[in-house]
Amino acid sequence: LMWQDDVNTSAVSARKQWLTNDNFNVCFGDDTLPECYDTSGDTAASYCSDLSLGGFTDWRLPSRNELANIVNYGNSLPSIDGTVFQNTSLYFYWSSTTYEALKYGAWTVVFSEGVVNGQQKINSYNVRCVRDGQ
Repeated sequence: LMWQDDVNTSAVSARKQWLTNDNFNVCFGDDTLPECYDTSGDTAASYCSDLSLGGFTDWRLPSRNELANIVNYGNSLPSIDGTVFQNTSLYFYWSSTTYEALKYGAWTVVFSEGVVNGQQKINSYNVRCVRDGQ
């Protein structure tokens, strides 16, 4: 995998919601609706799919497992290899994986301590895009 590691991966200004406000409001009332998975609009997934970085345009939002696999539990503050990932916030990062216990939630990783947990899709969190490497 090739990971995004530019200033936007740790910038507060680049934080995105998983769902738009409109889709979240519909989904919150009935979490079986397709709006619970609609990542169109100004969202973390569309940010990744629109990203052009390093000459590549095939970026995507990582799965929960992909994002959790870059946690280094031997480190804290941040719990990631700082020699590989130089731009990391201690805040939440979105994955593409819906939190099945709560369809209007998705899995996140917090790189302060490497915690993996579910958060409401309306929250604005950091995004670290990934692409399949060659």
